[in-house]
Amino acid sequence: AIEENSFIAVLFYAPWCGHSRRLAPHWTDASVVFHNSDFGIVLGKVDMTKPANAELRTRYGIRGFPTLKVFKAHSELPYEFRGALD
Repeated sequence: AIEENSFIAVLFYAPWCGHSRRLAPHWTDASVVFHNSDFGIVLGKVDMTKPANAELRTRYGIRGFPTLKVFKAHSELPYEFRGALD
């Protein structure tokens, strides 16, 4: 998916996290806007409480929730957004 788009912004979240819950509807709204545009940006989200996603915590250094990482096509490392997410 990363190779097919200029940027993919991924929200790593936990459903029990209050910050993640408050951000969720805004993230969904933004993903619809970008999906219906030609910006080349895709928004995704990963539930970090699912066992299948546990390896991503180590691979991408997820230490808290929510965590936003931006992946650029043809780049090995993502950019981590460090600003406020609420």
